[in-house]
Amino acid sequence: MLFASPINGARRWYDLGFFSFQPTEIAKIIFVIFLSYIIVKFQNKGRENVNKIGNLLIILVLAGVFTVLTAIQPNLGDAVLFVIISGVVLFVAGIKARYIVTALILIVILVPTLYFTIMPPHAKARIDVYLNPESDPRGAGYNIIQSKLAMGAGRLLGMGWMQGTQTHLGFLYPKTTDFIFPVIGEELGFITCRCDSNNICDFNY
Repeated sequence: MLFASPINGARRWYDLGFFSFQPTEIAKIIFVIFLSYIIVKFQNKGRENVNKIGNLLIILVLAGVFTVLTAIQPNLGDAVLFVIISGVVLFVAGIKARYIVTALILIVILVPTLYFTIMPPHAKARIDVYLNPESDPRGAGYNIIQSKLAMGAGRLLGMGWMQGTQTHLGFLYPKTTDFIFPVIGEELGFITCRCDSNNICDFNY
């Protein structure tokens, strides 16, 4: 996405005029299929071949290309997702426990290091505000707080289709992507939504 026009500071979308899309979403599918194909090729010569250092390096380089190209858009969320996908696919492929333990140790060491040294300020702010939106209520935490207000305004039965005040008076942004769920909650109410004990929410059908 290095040649796309920036939107909100990130080059993630191709605009075709009548609609825009994120190639990263297609890349996720391609990545899983291609990574699985490479691993199967190794395993056709013996299931343990996936644990050979040379083969692991090929897999890690492949994962690194997708991860780095995604991170420099910047799109750190999907970059992390590529790392998680790689780990899951390798685990299913039968990677040895010593590699898993080594990876976990590296993650424990690198994540705090990246957070305090390399991670850009806007990414750190998103993490901090996710944990405590009220720390910046008129800045980075504004959208999260407005989404909660929208959910609360919907109450049990909602304010009615296309009648949500937070949504249609411009307080909730972006309502068509990151905050679709609060839009539904405000207009159709809690009866349309459900959240479990871990605050993971989706729709009732």
